[in-house]
Amino acid sequence: MFENWSHWTWVSVAWLEVVLAYAGYLAYLDWRRRRLLQDERARELLEREGKGSP
Repeated sequence: MFENWSHWTWVSVAWLEVVLAYAGYLAYLDWRRRRLLQDERARELLEREGKGSP
């Protein structure tokens, strides 16, 4: 199957892999950002509840 592919096909496949890897990295960074914001909100809520109780 692959013996009929030209070097330009391989270059295209390599660039596609780079784009997919970058998109996956951006998706991971977005997931990580949302997770950190959620943790920060939870921490702030716990701090506010702790200060309100005598």
